[in-house]
Formats: sequence, structure tokens, C-alpha cells
Amino acid sequence: MYGLITETVKKYKIFNYEGLAQAVNQTKIVNDIKAKHLATTHKRLDVSAAEIAHVLHLVPELNLKDKVCLEIGSGWVLSYALIFHLLGARKVIATDIAPLANPARLHDALHQATDYIIRDILSAFGDHEEIRERLDNLLAIKRFDEESLARLGITYLAPCDFAAGKFTEEVDYIFSRSVMNHLPRNLVGVIVQNLYDSLRSGGIMTSDIHLEDVKCFDHSPFAFYEISAAEYLPAYDGLRGNRIRAGEWGALFAQLANGQSRTYYQWRRNPDVLPEKIDPSINAMSVDDLRTSHVGIVVRKN
Repeated sequence: MYGLITETVKKYKIFNYEGLAQAVNQTKIVNDIKAKHLATTHKRLDVSAAEIAHVLHLVPELNLKDKVCLEIGSGWVLSYALIFHLLGARKVIATDIAPLANPARLHDALHQATDYIIRDILSAFGDHEEIRERLDNLLAIKRFDEESLARLGITYLAPCDFAAGKFTEEVDYIFSRSVMNHLPRNLVGVIVQNLYDSLRSGGIMTSDIHLEDVKCFDHSPFAFYEISAAEYLPAYDGLRGNRIRAGEWGALFAQLANGQSRTYYQWRRNPDVLPEKIDPSINAMSVDDLRTSHVGIVVRKN
């Protein structure tokens, strides 16, 4: 994902959402290759089922049956939308800032997965026979497209820019995974507020946030700490991460009016992976905050 975006940015010299959306739309063949790869690996339906089950296990107050779900940053393959459907969601809206999704590749995501694993994982959070029936219906679909998704209650909207305002209807659940860390730093507060305002009373938003340097995390997970604020270009927020630390994220969600927020998981790397030089612009509360690689935050609107 990030390699494609990086090359697109270099080629088209893009530093804004609109330009990125236009450029990516011109790479449909590349997008199809990427979608097929993801559908048979990271976005296979049994893998996505495990990821959603992880959230549901740690956020037991969350129940998706008969709910309206909004996914932020759905990417190339709409696997999470299918998982929400399997769990009984009444309506699912998958959104993205750029039109990347290839619905046809959901066939691969389904048929490359092990069906009983999907059922067994999700049955801890819903009726087993209802999940079986919905899954069998999905497996019978010959081709996934906008029409077949609509029959399932799934809509795909892209481009969709939450910096411009809240969603057009109130929703029960908002989900994002490894998306918040790629938002432009100067727009994060506005986007989080607009998302929160899209929740109806009693609604829940969960955010799984990857806090490492996406470009370098294999060999130096926090390499971007070394770069000064002046040299860290706005485009890097999307390409490498906006460098907002877990403590900042927690404070941002905690200040939402009439909301109750908590961290439902926090993973930390060993201190020895931190770079020797850390630029003063990095707003971390402690060494533990600096070495936090992933955090999950849930907020419920009263």
C-alpha cells in the first residue's frame, strides 16, 4: 500500500488529497494487482475475522447486530465490511479518501479463506447458524460489485473527506485500523471531532492506530523521530505517519464532549529500538510513550 502511494506521489508530485485521488485512479491495473495480493494475504476473510474479533473481545460493550457501521479508510479490499455483515450489521458504509476499492477481489478474499475458521471466530460474538447462513450466501455470489454489495446492505463511498464535515447520517459504530496515523497532523483534531459528531447517542468508535514509522519499521521502527519538524514535510504524514504519540491520541479522544474513552490495548517495543537522537518536536509523555508501537482507543458517546 505505502509503496504504491509513495511512487504515485513521486510521479505526480502530489501533496494533497484531491491530487492523490486523481493519480491513484489512473493506476487501475496496479490497483487490481495490489487488491489481488491483499485479498489472498492480509485481507483474506479469515484474517479479517480474527482482527475484528480482537476488537470485539477487548471492547465487550460493542455489539454489531442491527447496527449501522461506518468504516474509515477501507483500502483496496472491503473485507471488514463483509465481516460486519456476517455479524448482523443492518447497514455498512465503507469509505476512503481515494477510490481504491476493487469489489471483485472480495471473491478471492472469501474463497482463499478457510470458511469454518471465519464461522468459529465470529460465533463468539453472534449466532453460529445465522453467521453460517450469511457466509454461505456470500460464498454463492459469483461476482462482487456495487450492486451485489448493495443487496447485502454495504455501500462504498470514495472520495469521502471527513475534514470537510461529519457524515450525512448518524451511525452506531465507527471503525478504523491503521488509518488515524496517516491523517494530516493539522487536520487530525477536526477529523476526529467530525467522526465523533457522526455517532448517535450510545454509539461507539474504535481506532486501532499504528505508531511506527511505516517506511522504516522493519529495521528502525521509530526512525522518523530523528527528523526535525521543519524537514518533516506534510506529505510524510501520509507516507510515514503523522508522529502523534499514544499519549496525544488518548488526550484527544478524552476531550470529546459527552464521551467516555479508554485505551483497550497498548503494545510497546524494547527501548533499544529508539534512535539516539529524538527531535524536540516529538510530543511524547515518557519513554514508554516513545516506544509504543500500537494503541487501540475506544470512545462511547453518551
